[in-house]
Amino acid sequence: MTEAEWFASVDAERMRVFLASKPVSLRKVMLFRVGCCRIQYQHLTIKEARQAVDVAELLADGQILLEQTRNTWSSGIKRFLKYCSSKNFQKSRREKSELASRINMAGFAIDCLDVEHTRKAEFLPEPSEYLDHRHLYQIAPAVFRELFGNPFRPVAINLAWLTSTAVGIAQGIYDDRAFDRLPILADALQDAGCENEDILAHCRDEGPHVRGCWVVDLVLGKE
Repeated sequence: MTEAEWFASVDAERMRVFLASKPVSLRKVMLFRVGCCRIQYQHLTIKEARQAVDVAELLADGQILLEQTRNTWSSGIKRFLKYCSSKNFQKSRREKSELASRINMAGFAIDCLDVEHTRKAEFLPEPSEYLDHRHLYQIAPAVFRELFGNPFRPVAINLAWLTSTAVGIAQGIYDDRAFDRLPILADALQDAGCENEDILAHCRDEGPHVRGCWVVDLVLGKE
């Protein structure tokens, strides 16, 4: 894969294979999966699925231990299987499609807590006989670029850019998932002397943006 292909790609599987040859942290893998769920959050109508996303995000950042996720995993799986076997499958074709989207996203959300998969850098789920993840594969390329930026020309941070203002803004964005503040971060970095177009353009781009954004991570020193 070339640099141009990376930025133009809509082939999530090809991007996944490319990243498999790179040193990628477990945190980034987990936040990729969480980020995909956040973008599709409206489809997470199962309470345990939303809870699984929140728990997986805390787990990725080391704020909770793996042992603390067990109850969420167990109840989520039980509710998910019950939902899959419900009479809702007898509805119209359009309603079935909407229901399938919710079920697919719920399954992936709960799967975010499968740390054994993420340890193997398995960003995306395996093909399944009962889950259609085409919509997930459609949003995945944008999330890959959001988390990894340009893997062909990684940006090195200049310590002079890390003013208390810039770092404070980045921390607030991260803690609050307040990605509407990214243009403010761009201004703060620019005021500190940053002229890197990749950084400034990403902050001012409409996104999608999720936790694990490569610019925010760069400013905060996260891997």
